[in-house]
Amino acid sequence: ASVLVPWAGAAENHQMLNAQWLAENDATIIVSEDDATRGFATDAVLQLVADSSRREGLARHAYVMGQPHRSAALISAIENVAL
Repeated sequence: ASVLVPWAGAAENHQMLNAQWLAENDATIIVSEDDATRGFATDAVLQLVADSSRREGLARHAYVMGQPHRSAALISAIENVAL
């Protein structure tokens, strides 16, 4: 399970777009930078700590969303670029 605070200054707002994709699939909680500075990120984390079923649900959905990115083809492509 995760609480994401996307950086608003990221190129083409890609961090928010990625976080929204996960949030729309019930795989994360998003807290804006402004809200994080007011303690909302801490609140979100504490709520997750207290709610095991919500935490497990987010984790399960995130795992499913990440399935395509755990493939051998992706690992091979990264290794080829690195070499």
